[in-house]
Amino acid sequence: MKNIIIVAPEQYQDLARKITHEISKQPGFTAAYWTIKHYADNEFQLTGNQYVVLMGNSDENRFTKDYLQVINNLKNFAGAFYGYDGAKAVIFGDGKLVLLENKEATSHFLELLFSHLDKQATKILSDANIGFPVDKLVAISKKSLINHINDTDEPVDVKLTEDGKVAWAKILEMYQQYAMSILAWGELDSKPFKYEQTKMALERFMAECFDDWAGIRKTEQGV
Repeated sequence: MKNIIIVAPEQYQDLARKITHEISKQPGFTAAYWTIKHYADNEFQLTGNQYVVLMGNSDENRFTKDYLQVINNLKNFAGAFYGYDGAKAVIFGDGKLVLLENKEATSHFLELLFSHLDKQATKILSDANIGFPVDKLVAISKKSLINHINDTDEPVDVKLTEDGKVAWAKILEMYQQYAMSILAWGELDSKPFKYEQTKMALERFMAECFDDWAGIRKTEQGV
């Protein structure tokens, strides 16, 4: 039986508990969530081959900083970092967003960024007689701007009232200014955004790295 410890700060404990549950469902595995303090108090009682996942960046989890120096296969998906060396793995978000060649990554996180403005956009559109479903226009607005930023513009055919056109132009400008300020500075001081990056890093680690890291051998019929 292989035991895996997930060490995470309080803000990621829900992610840690979820992944602990998923790992424990796999045959031959158990998993447990430990706080950083609990890990610090018990670290020297663990063997060197104890499997440990460290969640949170160096500012959020001091043990991440220690192991980053030896992890040479660290992957970066638009600020979602994940990698491993030996029995230790790290997973974190850096709170930064830059335009990458990977348009999938950029689109994913721009969508997350824009979601912070959804309520404000919905109110602006709801206060105007736009002649179109508000929730659909909010979604179209975000997709349209993301496509523009990624240089993959597609025609948008939306029939609006004159008041609707004014309101739509207003929220497009709001989204655009928000996006450009973030991309210009390359950093977003937003805990929700860093949380989403960490969540993405965890999902990609489990999909791409976990089997190799934990020594699961696949056959054509499965495990």
